[in-house]
Amino acid sequence: MIPNGFLLRTGPGRSVVPWSTTQAFSSKPGLASSSHALVLRLRSLQDQYVPALSEFLNAATGYDAVVDRKRKVEEKDAELKAAMAALDHAKLKYEESIDERRRTQKEINSLLQRKDSWVDQDIHRFTDLYRRDLTLESAETAMKLAYKNASDSYEVVHQDYLNQIRERYIDEQLYSDKIRSASTWWTVGLISVHLVIFLMVSIRDPWVKKRDRALIQELVQKENALLEAKVLAAVSAVATPSVVNDGASTENANSGVGDIVLAVPWVVTPLRIPREQASFVAGVCIGGFVSILSVMALR
Repeated sequence: MIPNGFLLRTGPGRSVVPWSTTQAFSSKPGLASSSHALVLRLRSLQDQYVPALSEFLNAATGYDAVVDRKRKVEEKDAELKAAMAALDHAKLKYEESIDERRRTQKEINSLLQRKDSWVDQDIHRFTDLYRRDLTLESAETAMKLAYKNASDSYEVVHQDYLNQIRERYIDEQLYSDKIRSASTWWTVGLISVHLVIFLMVSIRDPWVKKRDRALIQELVQKENALLEAKVLAAVSAVATPSVVNDGASTENANSGVGDIVLAVPWVVTPLRIPREQASFVAGVCIGGFVSILSVMALR
């Protein structure tokens, strides 16, 4: 497989062509379609199960209250932005009405300064300006009131926004303390379980070793007894033909073998031979002794 972005040399002239994973998949339509189907399947599973799992965990841990508080903060933030826009619009309209009335009053004062030289047109102009000034005065008063109401609404929304932020901070702190407390108790419980398991193993392990040692000793003793019985049977079978010729020698041989067999554990133990090799050593000793007795009996 050639990594994405590498250059691939092809042809007799060793021409360099860029290589990409898109070209690699396009060269294999079956692989590309299966990969695309797998990706779509994984995305569908993610969209189907991840939100449900998230909601379940939030409800189980109590984080849904924090999420709800966060949603309220976002709503208050949107209301605050709307109130800010309304306040700016009301302020702009109020300032425009003030400027327009100031221009009207300035023109009225200009006419009043040359009152002695008025003509009919100036009289009509003064009347229109005075009437317009009254209209602008009422409009300015309305704009001032609207600006005041918008300012009050902004202050209320801003205060609510700050309260929601404070409550969200408190909820998050409570949730964090709860999770920290649960984590502490979970750690304490896990340590307790480990301690109980350690104590159980520490108490049970010597007893198991003692039981296993007793069972092994019992098995070794049984094997030794079985081996001794087999050796005695073999010695008896070998020494039987010579009983007619020399009964006393056979009798002494058998008694000697029995003494040797019974003495094997007393020889193995002082020599500190491992128990698992005791049977082998005893068999070798008894076999050698039987061979010697067989040779002596044949003579």
